[in-house]
Amino acid sequence: MLMVDVVRFLTAILACVVVNKLNRRSVLFIGISVSVVSLLTAAALLYLRDGGHIPERYKWAPVVPTLLYIFGKTLGILPIPWAIAGEIFPLAYRSIGSGISGMFLSITFFVVVKTAPESFNQIGVSGTFCVYGISIAICGLFLYYLLPETKGKTLYEIECHFRGEKEALSKAEVCEKDKMLELRRVEEG
Repeated sequence: MLMVDVVRFLTAILACVVVNKLNRRSVLFIGISVSVVSLLTAAALLYLRDGGHIPERYKWAPVVPTLLYIFGKTLGILPIPWAIAGEIFPLAYRSIGSGISGMFLSITFFVVVKTAPESFNQIGVSGTFCVYGISIAICGLFLYYLLPETKGKTLYEIECHFRGEKEALSKAEVCEKDKMLELRRVEEG
């Protein structure tokens, strides 16, 4: 447990720096990739260990990919949703959208924590890790096609992306301040 806490603490500090230096999509997909590979590796090692195919002196081997999973999760999967939650919703719905997405994220964490012990009993730790790894991979594919890069873009540009507008107007033609005033008028009714 102490190793997990140390990895989480150090990775959280690293994430503060990395999220500000790299594109958000890059950080997210680095975290997703590390998490998927490490969960599936841990599952394979646990399966081999439980089957007696790993020598006694290497029984600790599944701990390494598990710690790498904690690293990947803490680097990209945990901080990025909070970083982009205030950017991807239109101005008129930003507060309610961020609140609902935060609530959904918390409920999802709750369900995972509460169902994990029964999942460990039913399909084993290695099976549970496989399910988690595959779930993260599926969510990652979904995000790859639907989530735009938001770093360095204005809120208006992000909103245009979700509306399907192809940036027909250049920044020279449309003043960002005017667009924000237009959005504020929409929000006020």
